[in-house]
Amino acid sequence: LSFWLSRILAKGINTPIQSLVKGTEQIADGNLNYEVKAQGKNEFAVLAGAFNQMVDDLRVRTEE
Repeated sequence: LSFWLSRILAKGINTPIQSLVKGTEQIADGNLNYEVKAQGKNEFAVLAGAFNQMVDDLRVRTEE
């Protein structure tokens, strides 16, 4: 039971982290239109929102 519970929890953490990793790779490749999708009001959603705001600020600065 503890094994399966740890697998479920790990997936719940790993998937959002992979989403941010993909986002940083996209930004590094020059895709400033990429947006990390997150729902809810958990810590990951806050982090994804901050990431998206940072990318938006970067896009505005590079367009000027």
